[in-house]
Amino acid sequence: MTSKPDAFVLYRARVPAWDDFEQGRNTGGNDSDYDWRSWGWGIPGCFRALNAPRAGATIPALPRPGDAHEQTLAYWGALHYLLLYRLGWTEPHRGLHAWAGGHLDEEDDTISLIRRIWIAEHTLEVYQCWSLLAQRRFDIAAGTSTADLDDARPDARMFRRAGEITLQKPETSRFPWFIPNTGDPLHLQLHLLHDPEQLIVARLIKHQPAEERATLLVPDSRWYAALLQHQDQLPMRGTHSWKVDVYVDSLGKVGTFRRSAVTGLWFTGKHSTHMQGNP
Repeated sequence: MTSKPDAFVLYRARVPAWDDFEQGRNTGGNDSDYDWRSWGWGIPGCFRALNAPRAGATIPALPRPGDAHEQTLAYWGALHYLLLYRLGWTEPHRGLHAWAGGHLDEEDDTISLIRRIWIAEHTLEVYQCWSLLAQRRFDIAAGTSTADLDDARPDARMFRRAGEITLQKPETSRFPWFIPNTGDPLHLQLHLLHDPEQLIVARLIKHQPAEERATLLVPDSRWYAALLQHQDQLPMRGTHSWKVDVYVDSLGKVGTFRRSAVTGLWFTGKHSTHMQGNP
C-alpha cells in the first residue's frame, strides 16, 4: 500500500483529560508507561492512519499557546517515533537534511503521513531545527541516545549551520516556547526509546518459511524490543532479510519490517530511505 498525503482522513485531538499525567510514576508504573501517556498518546493514531488512511484516525492537533505541555510532547513525539522506529533512522538530522535536498522516496507511506501532518502544518522545521543543532544519535538497538557535536567533522559543521538557518525561519520562531539552544526543548533526547533488556513475551510465527515471511505478535507497545529479541531466529541470507509483519494488541499492525545488512536495524519502506538517516 502506498498512500499520498491527501489520501489520509484524520481527526485532530487535544491532550486527553487524564486526572494526573504523573500517574504512571506515582502509582508504581514504569517509565515506559509514563512516556507512552505523555509523549506517545498520538502514536497509535499514526499507526491506524497508516493501516487505514481513510478511516479517520485521531492525531494530536497542532500545539498552541496555553495547551498542556503534553500536547507539544505528543505532537513532535509522534514524528520522532515514526522516524526512529518506522524508517529506522538513528540520526534523524541526517535523514531530514537529505529530505530537504530531495533525496527521499516521496511515495513511502511514512513519508506521506509526515507530509500530511507536519509539512502541511509547516512544523517539520521545528523538529528539523532541533535535530540539526542537537545532532543526537539514537541507538535504537541499544535504547540509548548520545550527542556527537565534533566541529572537526565537516558534516557536523554543515548540520549546525543548516540548523542555524532553520532557526531563523518564521515556521520555527512562531513557537515561542521552542528555544533549541537551551538543551532539550522538545524533551525527546531520552524518551520513547525501547529498552532491549526488558524481556517481552511475544509470539513469532514463521508462516511462510520458504519465502522468509513471518509474523510477530506483541502484547504491548514494546514491539521493537521484541523484534530485536527474536531476530536470531530470523537469520540474514547474505543481504536478504526476512519480512516480518508486526502486530501489537493495542495498535494493530505497526508495519512490515526488514533488517538491513548494512546497519543491522529493522525498518519499513525502501532501504535507500533507511540509509539516509544513518551514517
